[in-house]
Amino acid sequence: MSAHVSNNSGKEEWYTPEHIMDLVWSVFGRFPDLDPASCEKANEIVKAKQFYTKEQDGLALPWHGDVFLNPPYSAGMMRKFIAKATWSYNRSEIKSAIILTNNASETVWGQQLLRRSRAVCFPQSRIKFLNENLQPANTPLQGQMICYLGAESMKFNKIFKDLGCVMIEGYYR
Repeated sequence: MSAHVSNNSGKEEWYTPEHIMDLVWSVFGRFPDLDPASCEKANEIVKAKQFYTKEQDGLALPWHGDVFLNPPYSAGMMRKFIAKATWSYNRSEIKSAIILTNNASETVWGQQLLRRSRAVCFPQSRIKFLNENLQPANTPLQGQMICYLGAESMKFNKIFKDLGCVMIEGYYR
């Protein structure tokens, strides 16, 4: 079977591994204030002060502070969560955000996110996400990008550079 995006699992939820959250916590200097697309199980790793579940609808609720976002991995939901993140940042409703997505730079939402990001990390290998039991699951069929919206792009670079190539405001570091 070939590794092609059309062969993906169809799952929307891919839980973030702790080694990625260690980097996120280091950039923020603490746990995130909000994870707007989460659940109780995922927050055992993310440790956000507040999180919104699917039932609460994080798109309809206010966002604030330092946000970590690993949005649902369906095109429609991804587009909506990226739009909400960039809108909230542009309106200074959130201080900063670290957003983990598939590397889909050719999509409308990917372009929107990249144009607003102050820094982006392209991991040198695919991230092995966790399943609902917080155990490593299968490696995704495509790579990821971790985008940063905020005023600490150099700090983001320093912390994420060992994970992969970091692009800061248009320059590779």
